[in-house]
Amino acid sequence: MNKKKVFFVFLLFALAFASCVDKREVFVNIEQPTRKALHNDDIKVFANGKEVYSDKMTYSNVVPRYETISFVYPKNKAEINLKVEIRDTIFSYSVKYPESKYIILAPYLQEDTIRMGYKS
Repeated sequence: MNKKKVFFVFLLFALAFASCVDKREVFVNIEQPTRKALHNDDIKVFANGKEVYSDKMTYSNVVPRYETISFVYPKNKAEINLKVEIRDTIFSYSVKYPESKYIILAPYLQEDTIRMGYKS
């Protein structure tokens, strides 16, 4: 089976399982870079100022890899301030639950500037 198909089947299973749980949980998929320029750069994800993920990015020139993280959405908050830090660049997003329950972040390099693709 194709690696992309396996990933999407896993993602659909995770989404189906998450919809059955009564937690207010947010899932973030971080696409690992497909170009070597961002290889071994630190990526940190903060939710309302609390670090929820920190790791080094690993590039793959075959198919994109994803790291999935999740965190519980505070019941008393209307939205989460999500910040992503790569090198010295910070990206900020306002995440509203349940509209943005599943998020995909895709960092990439364009003209020597770090950019972030965001889809919720």
